[in-house]
Amino acid sequence: MTPKRSIEPATTAVDATRERLLELAGNDAFAPMRWLDRFHEHVSLGVRSDQVREALRSTPPPLVVREGGDVLGGLLWHDVPDLAEHFDVPVSEVVAILVDPGVDRRPVVAELLNALRDELAGGVGFVMLRIEADDVAGLAGATGTGFRVLATMLGLVNDLERRHLNPPYEAPGMRLHRFADGPLPDEVYSVLRSAPTPLVDDHYHADPRLDDERCDACYDRKRERVIAGIGADVMVYREVEGTITGFGTFKRNTEVEPYGIALVDGGFGYRPPGAPPGHGIAAAEFMCNEPLLDNRFVEWDTQATNYGMV
Repeated sequence: MTPKRSIEPATTAVDATRERLLELAGNDAFAPMRWLDRFHEHVSLGVRSDQVREALRSTPPPLVVREGGDVLGGLLWHDVPDLAEHFDVPVSEVVAILVDPGVDRRPVVAELLNALRDELAGGVGFVMLRIEADDVAGLAGATGTGFRVLATMLGLVNDLERRHLNPPYEAPGMRLHRFADGPLPDEVYSVLRSAPTPLVDDHYHADPRLDDERCDACYDRKRERVIAGIGADVMVYREVEGTITGFGTFKRNTEVEPYGIALVDGGFGYRPPGAPPGHGIAAAEFMCNEPLLDNRFVEWDTQATNYGMV
């Protein structure tokens, strides 16, 4: 007789359930940042375990799928009050979906996401979920549950220890500002603050249920913060004949610092109205050859629709 499968919130913080979820995190075949494993063994699984350990301390109770008492998978999630306030609807984000590698991933993912939908029932809202590109079963389970793919992101990674393999380059007009040295010069700050944010291909605008003006305002708010150094440690910008054609901000990744990895990521790119697309090749060459902080790696994401820009 096949044991009956059940799904429920793990409302009692039973040590066995917690340890089982951490075990699954330590074997997550689809952990983010797996590219780091090429340089530091199993870093991605360590980071994933740290994320899950933190989520178990601070988020709503995880949802778990059981079969005959065994935990086959779990889902951890949290609310995002900042975005909820901005869009005036509840917004939640999935931290991790963990599935035993020995079971069929697709139905377990579907069961977990259906349970999350039931858990959040009672009003209009949004749930954000990141699916890694090679997680085909996870994507099938999510879309079968009603999730929609609204953005396909490309991750670009540069290893500065290999920059000696790059051809010689020139980066005319490129500037670097470290916020630890102080705020942006007044003339730069005023220029970047004065223009609206013309972003149209992002995942917020891609959702027809969200008002375009409010989506624009979301990025205007982000721009206001990063040029003030909030959520940003460094800015790269290009100035051509006295005109700033674009900028990108990055921050230290503190999740990987305990593993001895110097990485900057969390990039936010912006192009003022009327400027040519992107920074041009000068920005890409600059970021592939110059440490932005004390980093070895720089990682930035962009929509697939923006690939030509990078």
